[in-house]
Amino acid sequence: MSHRILVDASNVLFWQGGGARLDTLKIVASALCARRFVPELIFDFRVGLAVEEVALHLGLDAHCVQIAPEGAAADALLLDRAEQSGAQIVTRDQYRDWRDNYPALRRDWLVSGRIVGGRAQFSRKLRAVPI
Repeated sequence: MSHRILVDASNVLFWQGGGARLDTLKIVASALCARRFVPELIFDFRVGLAVEEVALHLGLDAHCVQIAPEGAAADALLLDRAEQSGAQIVTRDQYRDWRDNYPALRRDWLVSGRIVGGRAQFSRKLRAVPI
């Protein structure tokens, strides 16, 4: 059985320091898939990438990649989906600016991580939420 997990893709791109790297996102997405999760990646509009390009590079179906519409906050899309589905969000963002809008926002929604030796390490156990 596969499980849903959300990924703040614009945030994870920067987990290795320096600039944005799609390879970082590929490491994280691959680690999630290996744990039987289906990652739903949500990017900020300004990312400047095409959905198909990202999906192809990461080896994901295009329906697993979304770019927020111009003028819409990717944070709001992520938080809405987490609230509706109970899925965790892989990110280093704490969404402090959104806590008033999402009073149910709990720390256990958020899973931070890092890349060590080319592998993704997550800050907490990933919670299974069926698709």
